[in-house]
Amino acid sequence: MPVTRHTKDYVLCFDCEQLMNRKGESWMIPRLLTVDGLFPLHTALANLSPDLADSEMKIYATAEIPQIEGDRVLHFATGLFWKASVHSWRGDQKDPSIHLGSYSEQIRKFLIGETPYPRNVKLFVTFSPPSVAVMGFAPPYEGNRMATWRNFICDVPGVQFAIAVGQRIPRDLAIYSFSENPVRPLMVWAESARSFRLQNMESFLKAYKTKSFQEQRKRRLQTK
Repeated sequence: MPVTRHTKDYVLCFDCEQLMNRKGESWMIPRLLTVDGLFPLHTALANLSPDLADSEMKIYATAEIPQIEGDRVLHFATGLFWKASVHSWRGDQKDPSIHLGSYSEQIRKFLIGETPYPRNVKLFVTFSPPSVAVMGFAPPYEGNRMATWRNFICDVPGVQFAIAVGQRIPRDLAIYSFSENPVRPLMVWAESARSFRLQNMESFLKAYKTKSFQEQRKRRLQTK
């Protein structure tokens, strides 16, 4: 149910908490949607043309946009999922909020700078248009399991993050991954706000398979 209290607990040591803050949180949080309607991250895209677009979704290649620091976005979002995989964040439960299996340890090593981003973990980043963006937070939860991979979702003000984990994530999906594609594709999609707690990625899977998207992708959003 919706609540106004702050989700917090004592989990990390001071040094690790400062690392999470320095590498992502302190940069990212002030740029999310605010109570007065400002949304600095989306504003960075306001005067740019999307690299892919149809009637419902726009996708921007953000690697060359200086106002969007991809490494900080990546660290912040991935940290949210990792923290949910090692702690319940609810007083009435002891089990972690989500279960990432062996990927939790792989992600931990990435977060502290020991290893590159895990190969079989893909992060997807979706902005909501300011006109429909939701000022709220939905802690990480698992969507419907696919046959060969799993997906987890987390909403923060104005932004929806999703990660897919598994060895057989479809390549046609992975190309839109913020963590894998070096152009750092970022989606702007009103449906992510309307649903807010999207239970699976089926709507996105349908959207990116449209003929228009496929034709544009071949020309403009290929990995290097």
